[in-house]
Amino acid sequence: MLIVTATALAACSTDGRPVAALDDLGSTPTITSSAAPGDGHVPLDRPTRTYSLPSRTTTPTVEVPPPPDSATITCREYAARDKPTQTAIVKANGVTKNPILVATLVLVLCGAEPQSTVNSVLGRMKDEIIHN
Repeated sequence: MLIVTATALAACSTDGRPVAALDDLGSTPTITSSAAPGDGHVPLDRPTRTYSLPSRTTTPTVEVPPPPDSATITCREYAARDKPTQTAIVKANGVTKNPILVATLVLVLCGAEPQSTVNSVLGRMKDEIIHN
């Protein structure tokens, strides 16, 4: 009963017109479609619109020298610096692996301890995170 109902429903479109009929042998369905303008179907001869996504821009990596107080800089002072300077600070404190990522991680960790030094925050990180 379920198969008969499913077959009957599959043979009708939403407006009740049949969309498939079996050929003379009873095995191959023939698909018919009549999309009238305005009935929700998109005609095939209608022009299509092409959209492009904006290109992904990347900021060039800028190398800056570390400030002289890199070993004693506090988290509060570190947070006030720009990203290239933060990266230079962590490099000056011995970071050799993923310095840009580590600079961001230090910034997050410094949020909880603004009085700590960057050097002490780095000292609590696992070696495999900061060294090659």
